[in-house]
Amino acid sequence: MAGSGSALTPSIVRLLRRLAIQTVVVESHDGVAGWEAIRPLDEETACLQERLGPVGSGSPRALLQEALERRLVRREERLGKGDATTGS
Repeated sequence: MAGSGSALTPSIVRLLRRLAIQTVVVESHDGVAGWEAIRPLDEETACLQERLGPVGSGSPRALLQEALERRLVRREERLGKGDATTGS
């Protein structure tokens, strides 16, 4: 439903209420591994480019990279961070 590093967005809260869940454990960021946390968009994009390496224009990996970058941008917009992400 909502794993480590997940933001408690209004839709998650509605889902918790619908399931009659009254308590949610929130841990400090210190105990969350890097791969479990939502990083700023520029950091996520840099990690993606590092993982995929150089890609040729129009190649399947380039199409995958573009799709993943679009997903990251939509997630950033949904979380309300926009371009003002500072990483703090």
